[in-house]
Parts: sequence; structure tokens; C-alpha cells
Amino acid sequence: MVKAGANILNASIRMCQIAILEAFAGVEDPRRRAGQRHTLPICLALFTLAIAAGNKGFLAIGDWVSSYQEQLLELFKPPKNRLPSYSTIRRDLLHLRELHRKNDPMARLISPQFPQTIF
Repeated sequence: MVKAGANILNASIRMCQIAILEAFAGVEDPRRRAGQRHTLPICLALFTLAIAAGNKGFLAIGDWVSSYQEQLLELFKPPKNRLPSYSTIRRDLLHLRELHRKNDPMARLISPQFPQTIF
């Protein structure tokens, strides 16, 4: 019976992983194609999970990713078994912010500068 419960738990975890990546699959990727190691959905998923876990800055997000690296690798199964660094996640968010600011004139007026901490 324990084995069946573990299988259900693993299936639930896998379903959550798929759902969070699918949630970000339609986000336009403003990055150049050359040199990309990580998909934008995995960067956004890690950012979202780290923020949900209470991390409030990019360095804290990087520490969180490092602390849970084994579990995150198991959960996401990224190509080459590597996760993005905090600087990659930060750059990706800044690229998205710039894309948003270019496409929305009001965003240029109300969007604050992105400091090292998020909140």
C-alpha cells in the first residue's frame, strides 16, 4: 500500500511540474536565441516557486534554487541536468520587463526600476 501511495504522490508532483511550465509556455521570449541554455518557462517557474516560498530578492532566489537543487532537478528534469543561476533568472525577468515597457506606454510611467530586491 505504501508503494501505491508513493506512486500517486509522484504522479501529483509530476502533474504540478507540467502545469507550472504550461502556465508560462505562451509567454513571448524576448531573448536572443544564441546562447540560450534554459527555457523561459523554467526560469519563470523557478522564480514563481521561490517567491511563493518567501524569497524576496534575486540573491535569495539563487540561494533557494541552490538549496533545493536536487529536488528541482528531479521535478523539472531540465536538459543537461542544469538549473538556471540567479543571474539568468534576473536577466530573463529584466528582459520581460523591458518588453512590457516597450509594448505598454503607461508601463513606462508607472513601472519602478528593478532593484536587487523585488519587494
